[in-house]
Amino acid sequence: MDVIWILIEILVNIFENTIICYFIQKHFPGRFSKNTNLLFYVISVATIASVYTIYLFFPPPWILDTLGRQLFWFLYATLFHKGTIYKKGFWSILLVSVNGTCAVVVINCIMFITGVSHDSIIFGQGMFRFLVIVSAKTIQFFISYYFSRFNSLSSTLQKGTYFTLLSLPILCEVITTTLLDTSRLAGEDLLMLFFISLSSVCVMAILMVTYYLFRNISVQSEILMKTKNELHHNALMVQYNDDLIKIYANMRAWRHDLHNHLQTLLVLSRNGISKELEAYVADLGQQLKDVEEVCHTGRRALDAIVSAKCAIAKIDDIPVNLHITPISPIPVSDANVTSLLGNMFDNAIEACRLVDVKKRSIDLSFEMMGNMICIKMVNATDGVLRLEGERFLTTKSDERLHGLGLSSIDRIMDDADGVVRREHRDGKFITVLLIPVCITAK
Repeated sequence: MDVIWILIEILVNIFENTIICYFIQKHFPGRFSKNTNLLFYVISVATIASVYTIYLFFPPPWILDTLGRQLFWFLYATLFHKGTIYKKGFWSILLVSVNGTCAVVVINCIMFITGVSHDSIIFGQGMFRFLVIVSAKTIQFFISYYFSRFNSLSSTLQKGTYFTLLSLPILCEVITTTLLDTSRLAGEDLLMLFFISLSSVCVMAILMVTYYLFRNISVQSEILMKTKNELHHNALMVQYNDDLIKIYANMRAWRHDLHNHLQTLLVLSRNGISKELEAYVADLGQQLKDVEEVCHTGRRALDAIVSAKCAIAKIDDIPVNLHITPISPIPVSDANVTSLLGNMFDNAIEACRLVDVKKRSIDLSFEMMGNMICIKMVNATDGVLRLEGERFLTTKSDERLHGLGLSSIDRIMDDADGVVRREHRDGKFITVLLIPVCITAK
């Protein structure tokens, strides 16, 4: 092969893979600093371009070529970009399939229109092939740009929906590579070339339908989730109002008792009974600790929600045991911190209310596990659980709010690239949150 054409092929591979890499980066922010992300960007494009340049001399079967490119960019998105694995899998494979299908459509259509052989288009080194390459890459760029223009990364779609949609671009690319192999055998059979070209266009249409299907499902899912969130918000407001009423009633009781405490202190001081006075003040100080802020992590939102929920638990005769060790700053917003701990406490308190008073308990711990923040909550239960497969569901009677607290926790952890683990063992419900500390707050 001529050196000039080797250089052209290298540039073509760099161009095509740069398009894929750019649009993956557009959809998913990098995990690291700007310069580090750029370095991985360049290394990834250079690596895949080098591999496909070697393919010029030792071409593998088309199917391995196709699946290899899909696997490479899926791994790139998984290792170097944030986001859930099924979202990155869907978008990276969709973009690779779009690029591959564009090339096949252009090649088959040119073969049908001009009658030029398959090998001349694929392996030729003249001006005709150069124009074919320019045409194919231009179409690839604009179609990829169109597919990536709308950053519709829905956070509400279920994993099963992504996996179902993911199967379509994979199937489409397998079909297009098969069509490309078939076109080589068609020779100058115009009827065969016509059907191959038409089939290639239909495959591209399926990819477009897949994209529009994803967008429509995303929109409907977002609307549904927004409605559920509004219901959840209203329910939380009712719950918080009830909590405030309980806290206010507790404060009124303290205010009433304060008058009696002051009178007792006054009598003891006037009578000069110093030992009894000291003992009384010590006992009163111990009681005051119970209404002070009980959590001291340095994060005000976290301390406030834990302290407030501990006060609510105390009113319901639920002892809360805190085990707090120094932790790194939690890399999520104050609103999400409040939602995380608020929902965890609400579920735990609700479960404990169904248990005999003597068996009620909530244990909450904060600790570091390597570069992960571990938040663990263990609460007593009555043993009645609702399961959907391996997924725990809420036991609330209001079906409109079916599992929204758990879904809210999962969504926040999903956005933070964290891990949620839940299990029920020996009458205890255990929730473990693992949050990487290297991720910046959202």
